[in-house]
Order: sequence, then structure tokens, then C-alpha cells
Amino acid sequence: MAVINHTKKWIFLMEPHTASRAVAAALVTQAGGANFGHHHMDTERMVQRDRQMISPKKLAEYTIISTVRNPFDMLITRWKASSFKNTELGVWVRE
Repeated sequence: MAVINHTKKWIFLMEPHTASRAVAAALVTQAGGANFGHHHMDTERMVQRDRQMISPKKLAEYTIISTVRNPFDMLITRWKASSFKNTELGVWVRE
């Protein structure tokens, strides 16, 4: 889901592998915060005619926010989860 705050006029979009569920849980507790749509929803889906959750004109009034994960952290996670975790990171990256 996304999180919307009508009071402060922002929409939080959840990006994979960025602790987005924890951030969303905290943002929903803010005054005016509410769940909005489904997990990993993007603005294009929000304004589609068949499920228009918000009009394109109204969406333009909101600031879009998101969390971002350091790409190097993602690389380490993939290395640790790979079958080559016993290989040195530098060797794994070059392969």
C-alpha cells in the first residue's frame, strides 16, 4: 500500500527492500495519515480510469515521498543470500 496524508498533502510510495513497511506503519500514525492503495503502488496506477483512486489534477497537489536504499547495501544482501557467500565479495562482484 501507499500512505497518504491529506492534511500535509504527501503520498508515500513503498519501494521494495527499503524498510517501506516499517516506514509506512510509522507514517500511518501521523495525524491525517492513512493507508492508500496496495503495496508498491505507483502514481500511474493511482490515476488509471478503471481504479482512479485520485485524479491526476489532485495528485499534482501532493508531494510524493519514498525511501531509498543504498545500492551497495543491496549488493551485500544479494551476495550474502547467494550460493557464493563463502567467496570473497570482490571475487563475487567480478564474476
